[in-house]
Amino acid sequence: MDLVERLSGACVAVLPDATVVLHGSLALGDFRPGSSDVDLLVISDEPTDGLVAAVEREWKEDPTNLDLRVVTYAVAAKPTRAPNMKLYVSLTAEQGLYVERERDEPDLVIEFSVCRQLCHTDVIGAVPDEWVDEVGVEVWSAGRGSPTTRRIRN
Repeated sequence: MDLVERLSGACVAVLPDATVVLHGSLALGDFRPGSSDVDLLVISDEPTDGLVAAVEREWKEDPTNLDLRVVTYAVAAKPTRAPNMKLYVSLTAEQGLYVERERDEPDLVIEFSVCRQLCHTDVIGAVPDEWVDEVGVEVWSAGRGSPTTRRIRN
């Protein structure tokens, strides 16, 4: 998907140390335009100033539902029960732009666990199974087929 490459490029332009990981339905091969979203996990120690504008600019070229989360390398390397998310960006045609900053996000343990299980152990630390269970075993077990992710940059 061209949008993923453009979004990844925008992330790396603003956050030069970024690792961008695609996960979710697009990585799994069951993306449905209009109902699915593009899920990106961005790991960076750089300030996120300018990232929202850069992502929104690329998104406008090919608007589809987007969830982008930014965490630091330290947060990814040693996950907690509610890892700190530096930035969350959601873009949809229906609801537009939604942004949150500096929030502890329990759902990140699911993303970390999935990304780690799919060979991103070099940047994401171990997540205890019981933490994943606390967030919701139904989310973890509802996967369709063998989940995959794809590292776009770094």
